[in-house]
This record gives sequence, structure tokens and C-alpha cells, in this order.
Amino acid sequence: MEPSQGETASSSVARREVLLFELNQQRYALPLSGVLELTRACAVQALPSAPMPVLGVLNLRGQVVPVIDLRRRLALPDTALDPNDYFVFARVGPRLVGLRVDRLLGIQELDATPTADPPHLPATLAYVSGVAAVADGVILIYDLDQFLSGAESAALDSALSTAREQAGDLT
Repeated sequence: MEPSQGETASSSVARREVLLFELNQQRYALPLSGVLELTRACAVQALPSAPMPVLGVLNLRGQVVPVIDLRRRLALPDTALDPNDYFVFARVGPRLVGLRVDRLLGIQELDATPTADPPHLPATLAYVSGVAAVADGVILIYDLDQFLSGAESAALDSALSTAREQAGDLT
């Protein structure tokens, strides 16, 4: 059956394998296809001039990796980094990043409904690519490629470059 006027083929439900995590006692998900590694949180080095969502950088087996604080990105209350937090290492566009989350809940397949185009969503939902209804509520599925805007990515590149010049190298 073809979509009627006002509907699009993208409004269909699709099974998606996701990593479930918790922030501020709410569940969220990331597409598992972009997730590379999970670790306990550790100290990060501050990165002056980094864009707002960037908590700092860390050394992951010789590679300097920026860490995005999802609390900042999603306008949730800020908390100090805790050793009980986790980092989800994932691809955000071409870049490897760590994503700070409170708790990991596991991997699951969900029936996800794609959201409208981000320009039509409120700012707090601009990073959402889909929504899944579950027995006890709704889980928002985030689009990893949207976590850094073009301007934020350029600002991060500049901050990393400046830090390398000042320190000789961050690795």
C-alpha cells in the first residue's frame, strides 16, 4: 500500500538494535551500529575553547578522544563526573567520541518509529531519530551523527589543534 497524501514511507516502524542507557533516571537509546566500546568513566583532561557539550578529552590506547557529556547536550541537570558513570565510545560522523552516560541498561531490539525532520522538532529533540514504545513508556533513540553540529565540530577541531600546539601533543 502506498502512503496517502500527508504520509511518507519513512513513517513506518522498523526494528532497530540499540544500546539502552540511562541519564537522569530516564532511558534513552543509541543505534548499536555506531557503538564501538563501553567502559567505566575515568578522569578526562579539560579542553579549553571546546564547544559546550564537550567535557574534555582522554587517551584511548594512544588516540585523543573527545568526551561529550550527554547531560549538557540534552539540557539535563549537570553533575560531577562519577567513577560509576560510563563512557560509550561511538562514531559521531567521522569522529570517534566518548559519550558520558549514567548507567548502561543493555542491548535490545526495538520497534522504532522515525521522527519528523529535525528542523520541525523542538531544540531538545533535535538529536532524536526515532521513538520506541515499550511496556512502561517511550524510549527516544538518538542520532549519533547529530550530536555535534558543523560549527561545534569545527570548534572542537580548533580546540584540539590549539591544545596540541600548546602541549606538544596530547597523546
